[in-house]
Amino acid sequence: MRKARGSSSACAHVRSTTVPATAGGVPDHALLSVLAVLRKPYAAKDALPRAVRGNAPRGRFVRYIRLARVVDGVSYYIVPSSSPSRFGGPVQFDCFAAIAADVRANSQQIPAPLRARTLAWVGRQVASLREIRARGSGDGICLVYSGNRTSGGVCGANALDVRDWGLDTSFGRVGGVVPDGVASVTIHDPASDGVPSVTSTVKVINNVFVSGMNAELTGRTTLGAPRITWRGADGAIIKTVSARVLGVGTSAWGSGPSVTGRGAPNLVTLKPPSGLSGAQRATFRAGATVVEESGCEGCHEIGDNGNDGPGPPLTHIGATLRPAAISAALREPKAPMPSFAGLAQSSPKKFQALVQFLRMLK
Repeated sequence: MRKARGSSSACAHVRSTTVPATAGGVPDHALLSVLAVLRKPYAAKDALPRAVRGNAPRGRFVRYIRLARVVDGVSYYIVPSSSPSRFGGPVQFDCFAAIAADVRANSQQIPAPLRARTLAWVGRQVASLREIRARGSGDGICLVYSGNRTSGGVCGANALDVRDWGLDTSFGRVGGVVPDGVASVTIHDPASDGVPSVTSTVKVINNVFVSGMNAELTGRTTLGAPRITWRGADGAIIKTVSARVLGVGTSAWGSGPSVTGRGAPNLVTLKPPSGLSGAQRATFRAGATVVEESGCEGCHEIGDNGNDGPGPPLTHIGATLRPAAISAALREPKAPMPSFAGLAQSSPKKFQALVQFLRMLK
């Protein structure tokens, strides 16, 4: 695809802001009013595991984090935050709209089997971003999960979002957060590309539902839009919403055992380049671990793993960008990629390992 001229100027002023990792005080009343689990007393078990704090949102209200439920050894936490990775400011919107225009202008370069779905996905993201900008911001939530060799999460829903369409995960099991009054959900993933439809009904506990469906196997990390029907305690339908997975206004990450058509999206199987010293090989492996923990391959291709979009392939990125440019791109990326500025501040060694890992990809 040719260089995106329109998007380069529109995105030139997008900057990351540094927010403290934790916040005192109380989340918005509007947020507390739609999630009963946040109104429960804090207990020691609600503390977020150290293993996932690096990827958790900054500005999180630590005394209002709640362990909502545990399913098959995996703990699911609702994490309220003053900075839940929401997009939608005027600069970010203009940037993404320009990128979308570039995609449309170059649509003939998209493989024919994916073209219609890709353009439909882009249209949904622009519409979603426009709606989010109109709805305002405010405190929001993330759903973070950890345990049984897997971890991840999704962020970006404020009180209005939770009330109107909830927050859905995009890695591991299909699950999410719904507002008070929803007792169960029915998830319907329609047939697509020869894959049969899948339907599952599960209970909601502490505002969280977790199904036995795998997000990657059902196509929820690609371009589909599964439907989720909310039901009351009597089984009556409250509403049906389209899952907003990895939509603009959210950010997501994940790591652990998973399956896709191109190999594991959260595993790095590339071997270190030949000729590296022992210390360099250790750095390569440490950087690969950061990639796995951050879910980078959900949007990027690295070797035989990952996905071929929407982000560019990274298999040979070190031959294109110098370390300083890689660092700058991680700290101040173009939307919709999330920023790694928080990681650079909270764990400089991990950040540098990531930079060096990408530098070695030649």
